[in-house]
Amino acid sequence: MRNEGMPPDVRKAAAFVFVLALVIRLAWCTFATVTPLSDAAGYHTMAKSLLATGELQHGMGRAWRTPAYPVFVAGVYAVLGENVRAVALVQSFLGALSALAVVLLASQVAGVRAARLAGVLQAVWPTAVVYTPVLVTENLATPLLLLVLLCVAGAARTRGARAVGWTLGAAALFGLLLLVRPSNSFFAPALLVLLVYETRRRRWRWALPLVFGACTLLTLAPWLIRNHRLGLGPLLSTQGGLSMWWGNNPLTCDSATGVPRFPEEQELSEAERDRFYREKVWTWIRENPGRYLALCRVRAVRFLGKEPDWYAAKFAWPTPDNDLAVRQRYEALTYGADVPAERLAYAQELENRHMRNELRLRRAVAPLMALALVWSLWRWRRFAPVTFPALSYFAGMSLTVVVERYRVVSDPLFLILLAALVSDIVLGTRSLGGGRRLRVVKGVLAVVVVAAGIYVHKARLDRGWYVLPPAEQPHSAPALPGALSTNDLPRAYDLPT
Repeated sequence: MRNEGMPPDVRKAAAFVFVLALVIRLAWCTFATVTPLSDAAGYHTMAKSLLATGELQHGMGRAWRTPAYPVFVAGVYAVLGENVRAVALVQSFLGALSALAVVLLASQVAGVRAARLAGVLQAVWPTAVVYTPVLVTENLATPLLLLVLLCVAGAARTRGARAVGWTLGAAALFGLLLLVRPSNSFFAPALLVLLVYETRRRRWRWALPLVFGACTLLTLAPWLIRNHRLGLGPLLSTQGGLSMWWGNNPLTCDSATGVPRFPEEQELSEAERDRFYREKVWTWIRENPGRYLALCRVRAVRFLGKEPDWYAAKFAWPTPDNDLAVRQRYEALTYGADVPAERLAYAQELENRHMRNELRLRRAVAPLMALALVWSLWRWRRFAPVTFPALSYFAGMSLTVVVERYRVVSDPLFLILLAALVSDIVLGTRSLGGGRRLRVVKGVLAVVVVAAGIYVHKARLDRGWYVLPPAEQPHSAPALPGALSTNDLPRAYDLPT
C-alpha cells in the first residue's frame, strides 16, 4: 500500500498496531511447541513432498487441496530448513500485516480512534494469536483478504487507469486467496458489488468487474489447466462435494457431523467421488428442504454466536507436555493408539478449559458484534467495504457447512464493526452516526444485549439454537471406518462456567 494521502495519525496507528501484533506473535511462537496434526500434518507432508519431488500431491488426491498454502510452507522450508517453528515466525509477520491492514481498512469507514481500536483488537484477538504457530491456511488467507479489500477500496477512490490498477491488484490477490482455500469464493459477490457500484458517490462502473473477473481467472489458470490435464476437469479442489456432505446429510445435527460414507465410492476416481457427493447433497436437500433450512439457521447462529473454536483450543497453551497430550489423544482417536487413560483425560480437560475461557469471551462479545453489524446497516453506504464482504461470507457459510475455525478469516471485519460501536460508546466518536443521545442509546443497547446473552446462556435457553436433534441414519448409507466425526466434541452448552 502507498502512503500518499494517508493522514499521519493513521500511519502512526498502523505502525503501533503492527509492532504490537508482531511482538505478541513472535513471543508466542518462540515459546510455543506445536506438532502438525490433521490438516496441519497434511500441509507439512505436502510441502516436504513438493521440495523432494516437485509434485503437489495429497493422500486424498491430486487436487484435494489447493496449492497456495503448501507452496508457501515449502518456500519457507526451502529457505530456512524443514522447521515448523520457522513457518510460525514467518506467519507472525503475516499476522502483524493483518493487524496493520485492519487499521487501514477501518480508517476508511470509521474514525482514527476506532481504527486504532480495531487494530489492537486484531493484534490481541485470542484465536488470531493461537493459530499463528499452527500450519493452517487462515494465517495466509487473512492478510490476503484484507489486502484484497484495501485494493477494492482503492479502486473506489480513484478513476481511470489508477482504478484499473487497483482492480488488477485486487484480482491477482483474490486469485491467490482462492488458491489458499476455495471457500473464500463466498467473498466474491460482495467484491463484485463493491466494484460495480461505488456506494459513497453512488456511481455505476461496469468495466471494473469485468477486469476483476478476467484477471482472477488468469491467476487461477495454471492450476485449472494442471487439473484439466490430470483428467480432473476445471476444478479448484475435489474436496467440495465431501465437505458439503459433511454439513448436509441425515446425521448432521449442527455445523458438521459424522459422514455417512458409501462403499461404492471406493471404486470411483477423485473427480468422480467429488461429483458423487455433490449429487448426494443436492438430492438430500431437494428431498429434505425443511431440514436443510433448519441446518442453515443453526449454522448462522453458530457462526455469529458464542460457540468457541474447539480446534484452536488444542493449541491454546502449547507447552511441550500439553502438545504431547494433544498429540496422544489425536493418535488414540484417529489411529487407535494405546494411550493411558489419564493422558486422554488430561488432554480432554485441557481443551475443555480453553473452550470455557473462549466461551466467556464470546458470550459477551458475540452479542456486541451482532449489535454492531445491525447498527452498521443503518450507515450501509459508509460501511459497505466491511459489511458487504462480512455478510457475503456469512451467508455462504450458513448455506453450506460451518466449523468455528472458519470465522478466523472474517473476524477482522467483525472486529472493525465492534471497534466502531465501542469507540462510539466509550470515546464519544460518531463512526456509526448520531450524537450524544444516540451514544446513550448505543450504550444502553450494548448492556441489554450482553446481559440477555449471559442470561440465556445461564438458563440454557439457547441450547436449541446451536444443535438439532439428529435425524435417523438411513440404512443405505452405512458409516465407514475413519469417517470424520465431530459428535464426540464438547459443546459449549455442556461446558460448566
